[in-house]
Amino acid sequence: MATDESGRGKTTVERDGSGLRITVFATIEIGSVLLLSIWLAFWAVGEVAGFRHLLGDSENKLGLILWLALWTLGGVVAACVLLWQLTGKEIIELNSTRLRRRKQILLFGTEKEFAVAAISNMRLAPPQPKYIRGKYVISSPLTRTGAIAFDVGRDTHHLGQGLDETEARFVLEELCKQVKSLRAQDGEEGRSS
Repeated sequence: MATDESGRGKTTVERDGSGLRITVFATIEIGSVLLLSIWLAFWAVGEVAGFRHLLGDSENKLGLILWLALWTLGGVVAACVLLWQLTGKEIIELNSTRLRRRKQILLFGTEKEFAVAAISNMRLAPPQPKYIRGKYVISSPLTRTGAIAFDVGRDTHHLGQGLDETEARFVLEELCKQVKSLRAQDGEEGRSS
């Protein structure tokens, strides 16, 4: 199996006799990692205090249970975003018959598989804004899609979350080198997702 990192900091490309495996590592944003780490420390204090209060003599148990449920959900989402930035990766596997994309945090992940024959119009997706309505959008699987778009039937799917335009172009070229039919036909490249 040959590996090619080609000077691309966030991607590795591995080839074997029948396929291609591209790993895209999550973007680490120092500011959001620090903010989420501090927030999770305070979250843990609030979680422990809430459970202590629930187990003690509390008049409003229903309100406290509701608050704890929402507080716990918020902590889980924040922890997932933090773990995505620290350990997350997207694994794209392509052979002549299938394209599989797996987004993974540690040992857990989600996976989608597509028949290559059903894929059309693989292209660079329009850049995603880092700010929406004046607010910064943290990079996570919950808030961003990928830099490469393709169509399956009437649905548009994305690959390469967190890639900048140069890296996305490199990954797109590698995918199209592996399976020539993926390349967008003339007139299709301009379509956006």
